[in-house]
Amino acid sequence: SLLPGKGSWGKVDIIANGNKSRFAYCDFKYAQNGVHVANPSGVTGTSQVTIDHCTFDEISLTAIYSYTGHSVTITNCLIKNSVKGIFCDQSANVEIRNTYMYDVSAGIILTGYNDATTQATIDHFTLYNCDMTLTSNPSWWTGYGIFCTNTAGNLTLTNSIISTCTLYGMKIGSWNVTSDYNCWYGSLGAIDCLLYTSDAADE
Repeated sequence: SLLPGKGSWGKVDIIANGNKSRFAYCDFKYAQNGVHVANPSGVTGTSQVTIDHCTFDEISLTAIYSYTGHSVTITNCLIKNSVKGIFCDQSANVEIRNTYMYDVSAGIILTGYNDATTQATIDHFTLYNCDMTLTSNPSWWTGYGIFCTNTAGNLTLTNSIISTCTLYGMKIGSWNVTSDYNCWYGSLGAIDCLLYTSDAADE
């Protein structure tokens, strides 16, 4: 029989319905996207998703992906050997705490939008080895530990370690960023403040 590999199965899809969803102590492995929170065409509304004490490994696209107005809380998780770690695209509220990530081509990608202010909190987050060569399809955010793009975003980053990125530890773009008690090393530099705007897409 064939052994599984990255992308052997699709994703766990959360469709916006106004409800709350919670994943705890789950292992997601060999998927295209681990947990995928998004609206299919014609569906409106938002969801609140909590992901706690979960492991994501060997993911071919994004370990955790959230799109358009959803609220996502990620705590005590391990993300490794994935192309992209966490991609929150126009998500209303993002909270990432006590989470460890390594061997990814892009770490955390946060996109705001001019009519949907994104509030993001990252605390006690550790990233090691954000290497853009780990994907054969590099994009704007590969090689960055944290990539903030588009407008209207507010990020608070505290008590975190961002290390060994191909490019910079963080790209701020046009976001408002509060950064305290963080450790940066092994990259081109800690923060790239050049403005960057672009519509983002996961796939």
